[in-house]
Amino acid sequence: MDKTAAGRLLASLRPVSQRVCPVCGKTFEGVGRRRYCSRSCKLHAQYKRRSPEATRRGPQRKAASEGQAEPTGEEVSAERAG
Repeated sequence: MDKTAAGRLLASLRPVSQRVCPVCGKTFEGVGRRRYCSRSCKLHAQYKRRSPEATRRGPQRKAASEGQAEPTGEEVSAERAG
């Protein structure tokens, strides 16, 4: 048996499950840790995670929106030091 035939055989033995893409809602057959139906949906989700809106939701911004002042540079460096 050559390598490609062995690879096809192993791939056919992997469990396949029906999954729903979290980006577009399309149902697809997932193997392993596959989460998105296509590369474009994967990249779209990655773009959304790294957008400025997503990075602004840190604890400092949340505290500022609740009426607390954001820590100054000196306070942040003091927290890091110790």
